[in-house]
Parts: sequence; C-alpha cells; structure tokens
Amino acid sequence: MQNQFVDEALWEFLFPIRNPAYYLYNRFLQAIAKFPILCRTYTDGRDSLAILR
Repeated sequence: MQNQFVDEALWEFLFPIRNPAYYLYNRFLQAIAKFPILCRTYTDGRDSLAILR
C-alpha cells in the first residue's frame, strides 16, 4: 500500500523522535485507510485534492 502524499521517507523525516515499536509507517497507512476520502482518486470529475483539503 502506497500513499501519494506521505511516503515512507517523508514519514521518517516528519517523525524522527517517536516510539518505533508503536508508530510505524505501515500503521499510519492502516489508520488512513479507515478514511477512504484520504486515499481515493475520483475519476468522475471531482477534484480529489480539493476534497482532501
């Protein structure tokens, strides 16, 4: 699973001081997957980035 806005390198840069046993990039992806609007690219004319904002 890949996120087009926050990749793993950016995740590591944004959260360098964290408990690595709990705050993992994979868990971040699992969490945002619960909110489909964050992961969806619309093909029916709606602006995905505007909806995300």
